[in-house]
Amino acid sequence: MLFFNMRKIGSWLERTHTKAILIELSKKDKTYLTELREAIGKGSSSTIDNVLMDLYFNGLIEEEIEDKFGGRRNIWLTQKGKQIAQKLIEIDEIIKKDQHEKEISEEKN
Repeated sequence: MLFFNMRKIGSWLERTHTKAILIELSKKDKTYLTELREAIGKGSSSTIDNVLMDLYFNGLIEEEIEDKFGGRRNIWLTQKGKQIAQKLIEIDEIIKKDQHEKEISEEKN
């Protein structure tokens, strides 16, 4: 079972792009920083770097720098990060389903 401080998690999620970054990282085992930035498609480099630093220091991601490719950063979710990303995906699915049901209901009326 996943135990965590809800206030701390809530403050992470309030940061710009945190949810999108976690969900994007959950799609692959490892992702290069440049690929992550392209997939997110928004936000300055410093904003994304700050979110990644926060996620790293809170144990949600790991990273390595590959010397053979000119210092490219390879990033992946830790087990804790995977669990949180999965919960975020589940929440998004519930919201989308609810929105879809409301649209269908409105069409019938």
